[in-house]
Amino acid sequence: MSADITPTPWSGRRTYWLCQIGGWSALGIFQLLVSLTGYPAHTAASGLMLIQPVLASVYGIIGTHLLHLHIQRREWLQLPRKGLLIRVGVASLVLATGLDLVRSASNYLVMEPPRSIAMALRGGLVTYGTWVLLLVAWSGLYLAFHEFRERQQQATRLLRLELAAREGELRGLRAQLNPHFLFNCLNGVRE
Repeated sequence: MSADITPTPWSGRRTYWLCQIGGWSALGIFQLLVSLTGYPAHTAASGLMLIQPVLASVYGIIGTHLLHLHIQRREWLQLPRKGLLIRVGVASLVLATGLDLVRSASNYLVMEPPRSIAMALRGGLVTYGTWVLLLVAWSGLYLAFHEFRERQQQATRLLRLELAAREGELRGLRAQLNPHFLFNCLNGVRE
């Protein structure tokens, strides 16, 4: 008879998607509020600036989900910590580059281009740096979550092993007790 240990609420796809959608939506709402306070409502650019936070959230969800799938398929979580961190760091930089290129392309399709190359480079470096910071933070949280979940699973396995050992000891004691009990009952009847 083994004890049924239920899975923790922090496991599974549902939690992953809640964190993905909730985190990127919160960031999009924050960026939207900043855009609303930074641009007067009567300018043409303000309407287009409201689209950017929504697109950034969508790009973030898609990009980090692709990174998640890549980590899972390549089984990076089973690697030693140093190898894992290097791979995830490089993948985050590559993903930040891709997301910034997609963001730049979508911005230039709906907005007027910057007035100078210096202005475009400065804006590009700022958004690239932002993507790098966001993806490093996402990767850190992702890896911390998996480390936490792995430790929980390890503790659960240890508890199950301990429970099985105790059950084995109990069965052994019962096996020793039953013959003595029967022998004592028969002696009591015989006397």
